[in-house]
Order: sequence, then C-alpha cells, then structure tokens
Amino acid sequence: MTIAVRTTPRREALNTTYHPAPLSPEAEAPVCFVRRAGEADALAALDDSYAGLTQAVEQRLTLYSRGLQVRIRRWLTKLDSVSTSNTTWKKNRNNYARLLLEQLRKGRLDKPFDAAPPAGPLPTLPKYLTYGFTPETGRQQARGRSGTPGRERSPATTRENEEGGSRRLSPKKADS
Repeated sequence: MTIAVRTTPRREALNTTYHPAPLSPEAEAPVCFVRRAGEADALAALDDSYAGLTQAVEQRLTLYSRGLQVRIRRWLTKLDSVSTSNTTWKKNRNNYARLLLEQLRKGRLDKPFDAAPPAGPLPTLPKYLTYGFTPETGRQQARGRSGTPGRERSPATTRENEEGGSRRLSPKKADS
C-alpha cells in the first residue's frame, strides 16, 4: 500500500511574492480574534463602576462588627481575585458588589453574603436579586414609590423621614 503525497512548489523556488486574496464581504473573521471598538471602553466603565462600589463598601466597613468585617473583606477579595476581560463576568462581579452595598445600606446581610464566598467561580446572581439594579425608564420614574401612577408617598411618611422618625439599628455591637 503506497500513499501518494502531493508536494507544492516552494515560494522561494518560484521567485514570486505571495499575495493573499482579499476577503469577501461575506467572510467573517474568527470570533476569538474579533474585538469591538467600544469593548475596551465598556470594560473600563465596568472597572470604574466596580472601583466606586468597593470604595463605598470599604467606607461602611467600620460600622460593623469584626466578624462581619472579615466576611465582607473575604467577599471583596473573592470579587477582586479574577482579572479577566470577559464583560459578562465583570457585569456579574459588579452585580455582586452592588448587592453587597445595598445590603450594607439596609443594615443586614442576606443571601449570598450570609456565608463565606464559595470556592471556585461565582455563580451568576439570580434575576430577582439584580432586578432592582436595572436603570429606570421614564415610565417607571413617573410612577410613585408604590408603583401606581400618580400616587406619591403619604404626608405622614414624608414627615417621619424628615423628623428622623424611622430608626435603624446599627449592626455593630455597642460596647458597654
């Protein structure tokens, strides 16, 4: 059994210069090498947003007990641990940081921050946790806090907030 091998003449032997054929408009470059012009700007914007979120979280750390501070710092190091240019991962990282900041503003840590961060890559946050982070449209902004058109907060609620009637307990334990 013999195998026929076809050889092509070498370019040096032909003494010609190689000119590749121009790509047709239908031909696409491989996806792995395509980088959009605005992608670098989007990545920089995501990183800037994340830096602002982590700075706000760091400012709030002193309000909490030592145990909570350690857990929050572990979450921040977990979010900082992977440096990638994947926009999906960076959006997920920003959603985690935004959720952490919102929970710190409310004064309590709920899921997923009620425990140490998981080993391995972070799972994508469920939609119900990121729902409040979507930018409001004009129609949503026209509605009151209650969600019904034309209905605003009651005067009693407004007076309580102005007088400081709504009180929140600090999560830091008081030293006696």
